[in-house]
Parts: sequence; structure tokens; C-alpha cells
Amino acid sequence: MEEIQLQSLKYPIGKFKAQKEVSEADIESWISDVRNFPLALEETLSRVGVDAERWTYRPQGWTIRQVVHHLADSHINGMNRFKWTLTEETPKISGYKEDFWVDLPDVQSTPLDVSLNVLKGIHVRWANLMSGMKGADFDREFHHLDAGVNYKLLHYLQLYAWHGKHHLAHIEQALKHLGEFNTSPV
Repeated sequence: MEEIQLQSLKYPIGKFKAQKEVSEADIESWISDVRNFPLALEETLSRVGVDAERWTYRPQGWTIRQVVHHLADSHINGMNRFKWTLTEETPKISGYKEDFWVDLPDVQSTPLDVSLNVLKGIHVRWANLMSGMKGADFDREFHHLDAGVNYKLLHYLQLYAWHGKHHLAHIEQALKHLGEFNTSPV
């Protein structure tokens, strides 16, 4: 498969790029994206049968099952990063090895609706948290130990608004291709 085609399968909505000039309307729109993401995911998952949970969105890509559980793991971490950053002065926050997390036993044994319900709860709280933040709160930073740089919460708001859409597109892609990228019966 050509490299260009693989990249479009890996990033179906394009790679994340933070917006530099940001308005209050942009912030409200991204918060709305975060708030509404679980509903869009639920609608998409209503079309995923048990057999389709093992379908991948690209060759050697994660399965739909792994993507859904990754979303719960990632967004729990995302909200916690916001809370630490709002309550501590430039906290040091590590990343996590997401490729290893998606291979842990809970991913194979937990039904998708469990992670969907986690996402529903997290996103209500997270959107409520962000809706109550003032402009200067979005300028607060945390230090990402793995990347070795500081990130503003504004950057992470944009990232997570993108992240949900990115993985939703992966699930749609797997459904569209009806499991044609599967290389093994995961």
C-alpha cells in the first residue's frame, strides 16, 4: 500500500495542528466538540456488531475495540491534566504508553459500552469544567515530561476536540472497509 494512502488512513481528518489565533467563539466550539463527542461515538457504535469490534481502520492499525477503550483511557488522562494544571503551578505530567495500554487484558474483556459510559460521564464533567474557566485559565501550563515542553490548556482543548473526531473517523473507516485491513483474527 502506498505511503500516501497509509498516511490518509492513519490521519483521515489530517494531523493535529493547533490554531494560533483563537477567539472566544473558537473556545466555545471546541468545548462543544468535547461535550458532544460521546453522543457522536454512541451513534457510530450503534452500527458496530461484535464481529466488527475486531476490524482495524488500516493495516496494522488498532481494532475498533482498542480505539474505543483508548478513547476512555486518553480522555480520563486529558481531564486529569486539566485539573492538575488548574490546581497546581506548572505540574509535571507524564504521558502513558498507549500502544501497551490497548493490549492490556481489560481491553479484550470489557464491553465497549463500559468505555462509552465512562466517556459520557467524563465529557459532561470536563465540558462543565472548561465552560467555567476564564480566558487566563486556558493559558495555564503543564510540563509534559515525555515531550520535555510546556503545553497550555488551550493547546490541549484543541487537541482533544480534534482527538475525538480523529478516532471517530478511524471507526467509520473500519466500518466502511468491512474489515479488509485485518491481518489476524484479533
